[in-house]
Amino acid sequence: MGIKSKVEKIIRSKFKITDSNIELSSDYVEKWDSLSHLALMLKLEEEFSVEFSQKDIVLMTNISEIIRVIKSKTK
Repeated sequence: MGIKSKVEKIIRSKFKITDSNIELSSDYVEKWDSLSHLALMLKLEEEFSVEFSQKDIVLMTNISEIIRVIKSKTK
C-alpha cells in the first residue's frame, strides 16, 4: 500500500468518512478540529515511523501537504 492510500485510510478511519467524494482537508471535514488534528498527527507519526516538527503540523491540513511532508521524512 502506498503512502497516499495509507494516509487516506487513516484520515477516513479517524474522521469516520464514508463519502469518497469529500475532499480530505480540514476545510471540508467537519470533525477535523485542532484536537483531532493533533491526534491524527500522532497516528501518522506512529504509522510512518516519523516525527513532525511544529511547522510541519501547522502545514499538514490537507492530504496533499500530509503526503508531501511524509515523503520528505521517509526518503
